[in-house]
Amino acid sequence: MDDGGWNTIESDPAVFTQLLEDLGVKDVKVEEVVQLDATFLRSLEPVYGLIFLFKWLPEQGNEEELSYSRDTDLFFANQVIQNACGTQALLSVIFNAKDLELGSELAEFKEFTRDFDPQTRGLALSNSEAIRTAHNSLSGLQHFSFELDEKERSDAFHFISYIPYKGNIYELDGLKKGPICRGSYTTEKSWTDEAISEIQKRIQQYSEEEIRFNLLAVVRDPLKIWQQELLSYQTVLGGCTLESERTNISMQMKELQDRIDEEKVKRESIRKESNRRRHNLLPFIFHLIKWLHQNGDLNYGSVTEK
Repeated sequence: MDDGGWNTIESDPAVFTQLLEDLGVKDVKVEEVVQLDATFLRSLEPVYGLIFLFKWLPEQGNEEELSYSRDTDLFFANQVIQNACGTQALLSVIFNAKDLELGSELAEFKEFTRDFDPQTRGLALSNSEAIRTAHNSLSGLQHFSFELDEKERSDAFHFISYIPYKGNIYELDGLKKGPICRGSYTTEKSWTDEAISEIQKRIQQYSEEEIRFNLLAVVRDPLKIWQQELLSYQTVLGGCTLESERTNISMQMKELQDRIDEEKVKRESIRKESNRRRHNLLPFIFHLIKWLHQNGDLNYGSVTEK
């Protein structure tokens, strides 16, 4: 039963991608950044934004010297409710990206909150039933609590995002007063280079033993890119007369088609896993065990040797 709250969600690219799909965003995918280097991130371009998960430290909130951007066109919302920071970081990227098809629900929300201040915008986001329902549907099971040691129990983790906007790189942290400019970029240098530098600085604030970080990239759906490339190859192949060139193009088309097929299989697996998350089977299992017990079908006695 939904009590109106926000559940925690995993820092899983498949979960975030499914969330975007459920909210109606088209041709966008979330990928895990497995290598914190410029070359890897360039292989994912275009990158609309980065989402960084880290252990929150109390002193990180005390940065009075920071200058916050007052650009009213830049979408920023304060975080006013627990467990929503992952979805909020994701939407901060989506709402500030150019030329994305948001879908009716998010497009209406963005327009509705256009003139809101960050606090009111955060309240509107936390009270959006459509966004909260999509978020909670992918949160997994929340019915078991596990024994954690005191340190693990006291650790809190937080999502923030980095985006390119009007030639600058902004850090969007819902716990801060506003967007923070972390550098600039040009057409000759990718904005992700500067973002990586900022993320590395943040990681260096922790001890070497702390490895619980996660970085996700919000990118254009590569499947869409590959399908467009395949169509281009088909056009070129149709006008090609040399057999050697036709053979070379055909080989490239085969490699591209294999990549497309592999990605489709992967996505089908992810879709099945996402659907599994939406169904809470614990009540069924509980009542099944209870029924078996009442009917004497659960044998707690000795095992008969064979």
